[in-house]
Amino acid sequence: MEKPLGDILHVGFPPIEAALTPEMERAVEALQALDENLDAGVRGALDVTAEMKDAYFAAYGECLKRCRAIVVAHAQGEER
Repeated sequence: MEKPLGDILHVGFPPIEAALTPEMERAVEALQALDENLDAGVRGALDVTAEMKDAYFAAYGECLKRCRAIVVAHAQGEER
């Protein structure tokens, strides 16, 4: 079944018309945590602390974990 395309990093821009699976919702949450202060940190308007760095790496790892699970499930004919 073909589903409408959307952008999971910038949730709502454009809107995703299909319902997200629970696994994808968790990946989106991790991406949102990454995106929270990304622009300010990258452009130097925000001093990045060790705690922020740890949180970014944790969120990135969580996103990779969720996305890998989705890819593996899809390859096995499952939906996550």
